[in-house]
Amino acid sequence: MLRGRYRARERQLEALESELAARLGGESTTWRWGGGAACARLTGFYRGESTVLYVTDDAPSPAALKLVPDRDGPLAIAASPARVAFASPRPDTVHPLLVYADLLAEGNDRATEAAGELYRRYLHDLIDDDDHE
Repeated sequence: MLRGRYRARERQLEALESELAARLGGESTTWRWGGGAACARLTGFYRGESTVLYVTDDAPSPAALKLVPDRDGPLAIAASPARVAFASPRPDTVHPLLVYADLLAEGNDRATEAAGELYRRYLHDLIDDDDHE
């Protein structure tokens, strides 16, 4: 799903996210935030040092977004696995289950703790406890 990692001229994550949202056309159906960016919006609990942006095939290219390829860059662009991934309590984030997976993939203690908070708020009721005893 990963299309690549990128870097932008703007170094502040909040400013980068604002610029990208404007370039992508606001809260559009062609993109959503994932990872720490989505977690911060959904829980206010964790932001992290990187940003994940999920896009559909009709989203602008990274070059059109003024992004430079950088395998260690703070911005990861990933293909949306399906439109259902955009079903979320917020119109600018992917589904909490995808955010949860992004956080666990970060592999650090803070992201894992944030994934637990996200699970408690949004995912706990998705699992039938009788089936998982």
